[in-house]
Amino acid sequence: MRRMLLCDLAVIRRQLPRVMLSTLFVVAILCIAVPESGGVIPAVIMMGVYFVTMTLAAFDDRRGWAAFRLALPLSRRDVVLGRYATTMVVCLAFAVFGIALSTVLAQVAAAPDVEGILLLAVVGMAFTLTYMAIVLPIYFRVGATRGAHIISMLMFMIPLAVVGFGDASVVAGLITGREFLALFPVVAFAFFGASAIFSLRLYDSRDL
Repeated sequence: MRRMLLCDLAVIRRQLPRVMLSTLFVVAILCIAVPESGGVIPAVIMMGVYFVTMTLAAFDDRRGWAAFRLALPLSRRDVVLGRYATTMVVCLAFAVFGIALSTVLAQVAAAPDVEGILLLAVVGMAFTLTYMAIVLPIYFRVGATRGAHIISMLMFMIPLAVVGFGDASVVAGLITGREFLALFPVVAFAFFGASAIFSLRLYDSRDL
């Protein structure tokens, strides 16, 4: 798993500037379209993780790399668990980036709401892990090329719901903050773990 994680990070390092620019472009559109929305952090996390995941998936499909990789000292289990580990690392990294960006924007507009920003970071990570728990099994079963249409549809449907939770006051109004923070991340993480087990079975049966 560690080898797979390092391979993914090596690919990401070369593509990171393009991914960051794409993420900032989407966030800029969001801020212009919905200037009162506090959904910057969830948008940054989900868009960033999506772009990175699709970059890795496209790299896997290119020139038969997915099949060639199995000739290396990497088992299918390593590939699956490594990709899930990469997703976790990238999700955390974009959460930190989203917090920093949201803090800067809040400083420009008014005094930053630290509690609200952290709440949005937790919500964004939980939603993103839930989303990726659905996307990754599709990728491991049919590959990036065949699964692109399904994944793209999910990409543009789910963030619409996430942005609806953008204002921390809305989140707090719908669900008690402490209960939500205690329950939702745990459920999302458990779902993400179950997804990894499911992906292992799907990838084991896939003919590369």
